[in-house]
Amino acid sequence: MMHRRKARWSAPVLAVVLAMSACTSGGDTPPDTTIAQTTSTTVVVEGSTLTVATRAPESLEAHHAISTRAVDIASLLHTGLTRIDSEGRAVPGLAESWTSDDLVTWTFVLRPGSTFSDGTPITAQTFVDSWFALASQRTRGRTAYLGVEAGIANWRDVLAGVEGRQLGLRVVDERTLEVQLEQNNPWLPEYLAHNAFAPVAPSTLAALNPDGTSTTPLLGSGPFVIESGSLDDATMTLARRAPTGQAGEVGRITLQFVDSDQAAADAVGLGTADVGLADGALDVDGLQMAEHPSNQVWYMGFPTPRGPASSPEPRRALSLSIDRSRFGTDLATPLATPSNLFAPDAQANGSPMTCTWCRFDPEEALAVIADNDIEVPEDTFFVHVVAGSPVQPWAESIAAGWRDNLGWPVEVFEHPSLQALVGYLQSGVPSGPFLLPWSGDHVGAEAFIAPLFAPDSNDAFIRYSTNEMITLLSRLDATPVDDPQRDIEISQLTFELDDILAYLPLAVVPRRIAHSGRFDLSGIAGGVSRLDLAAVEALP
Repeated sequence: MMHRRKARWSAPVLAVVLAMSACTSGGDTPPDTTIAQTTSTTVVVEGSTLTVATRAPESLEAHHAISTRAVDIASLLHTGLTRIDSEGRAVPGLAESWTSDDLVTWTFVLRPGSTFSDGTPITAQTFVDSWFALASQRTRGRTAYLGVEAGIANWRDVLAGVEGRQLGLRVVDERTLEVQLEQNNPWLPEYLAHNAFAPVAPSTLAALNPDGTSTTPLLGSGPFVIESGSLDDATMTLARRAPTGQAGEVGRITLQFVDSDQAAADAVGLGTADVGLADGALDVDGLQMAEHPSNQVWYMGFPTPRGPASSPEPRRALSLSIDRSRFGTDLATPLATPSNLFAPDAQANGSPMTCTWCRFDPEEALAVIADNDIEVPEDTFFVHVVAGSPVQPWAESIAAGWRDNLGWPVEVFEHPSLQALVGYLQSGVPSGPFLLPWSGDHVGAEAFIAPLFAPDSNDAFIRYSTNEMITLLSRLDATPVDDPQRDIEISQLTFELDDILAYLPLAVVPRRIAHSGRFDLSGIAGGVSRLDLAAVEALP
């Protein structure tokens, strides 16, 4: 076995909603062999060419690629200590093995001979320098928060700019890196598969601009290098660094940058692209569809400090008056699947966290109101939603149900953008519920929930935190994954979530891949957080 740890395997998660399509070059094009002159080195390109239509990513640099499309492509150029297989588990990347006896101190051993695409050696010190740069304010890395979520010692202080603080990292020797955490984390290897933790070349770190980006050629550690083009061009071509010559292997990936998700799908329909990547969940007619799990959910949140739903009892009645079945039928947002789980099915670790109040039972809702002497609000009770968003019809349906079933004066308040709605919530003014999407780089079911309830989290603008929740989450963090007590802790956490009902799951949006059948996409799911385009193979 490549590595050992006292932990169960788990599936990582990122915010993703994808649609993909496949069509032209590759399947019936014979493999070719050419010499590719990249920005950093010369490689032999063998195999088929896969053409991908997508909106241009915001960045392909390891510290700045954060959107769905950026991470999908950046993972071709960057490899960290680990990577994610099709089962969502961490497997060796640049590290050939790792061990931990207590899930707090981890030791990673690098593969011998690991290099960047220009031949620069990758050592344990390379990771120390890269991670410190990510956490340092001078890089302004968009993915720097991941170090806090992973629990790396002192990361929060370095991120905050505390003078003299060093990360919990130690170079044992050239090939051995020790990582110290603030508390046990059985899923550290899964976190470290994100491109944020991939090594950055010393020459790149030395040439950073004031905004943390670099104008030097991108030197990656991944399976592909940039052969030609840039994000400012209409196309960019990537070449495989070490082709094996195996049948079906994709040796080159050509990226076509389009101006919208729909244009990416249209490129497939027109036959100019094999695959169309979308951040949104597109359902493309006339193409074969494959579906993969996702951790993106739509949920309803209740501000707890004020308003007629500031206590659990009214929220229970309101929850019992939501007909979720409509979200997957006559009010269907593309691909949405109604759910009553506090964390989506794709989350690993722990038992299912089911919301027992998340069912449609208007009669029981009225009984809850009567039993708890809940009065009908005198003023209009607003449901907040982004105007024109996929779930605006849901908000209208929910409001109508509350008016018809409970007699509450409910209306929908439309916000012009997601940023406007989040800013409004952060102001502390709202007294009514809101509909938002939620996803992230959270590895386990409990880790998915924690940022919504942690009092010091940027995501805690809804003020869900209770002393009991804080205690339960802290206790869960301190319980080893193989300790039977952990299941008890998760059951208690689920009970508390069900009791306070400040967060109501509505539906999950699964990832879907539309394809023409010219390529074998069976290995493309790099866990629920990303697509492994390097695993696509041309069919005979």
